[in-house]
Amino acid sequence: MFKIYSALLMTILVFTISCGTYSYTSTNIPILAPTISIPNFKNSADFFDPDIGFFLAEALQKRFQQDENVDLIEENADILVEGKIIDYQIKSTTLLSTNSTQTNSLSIIVKLKATILNEPERNINKKFTDFVEYNANQNFTNVNDSLNLILSEKLADRIYYEMAIKW
Repeated sequence: MFKIYSALLMTILVFTISCGTYSYTSTNIPILAPTISIPNFKNSADFFDPDIGFFLAEALQKRFQQDENVDLIEENADILVEGKIIDYQIKSTTLLSTNSTQTNSLSIIVKLKATILNEPERNINKKFTDFVEYNANQNFTNVNDSLNLILSEKLADRIYYEMAIKW
């Protein structure tokens, strides 16, 4: 009986320790691609904030620096991630009754091109879209930067995960 309990305890202990210490934070960035370049995103939307391209690039750079073992460089990188903002707009989203608060939605569409020099079959060319809602009673110029930061972080996460799936 003692052997059965000992074996059971040992099995539980092994599973607990091995599962509790496992951590996965990295994607399958190609080994032949130790450097990455993410310049500011270009803006071709009719209505835009001049800082949104910087916010997007910075959020994606931070994401890669947190989770990957790649060096961020400005030129001649093994991976080049380029983005272009093709739509950026504010829309009224809800009007439920005279007693409710109306919200606006700030939305963005980004066209992304990620090029791996040594593995072109893994390149990505895709559009990403996201939005954030805010109270319509707020002055947009007062909340613009915070909304852009939220949008940038959301898009950076989506882009990063898309790259992780593809790579």
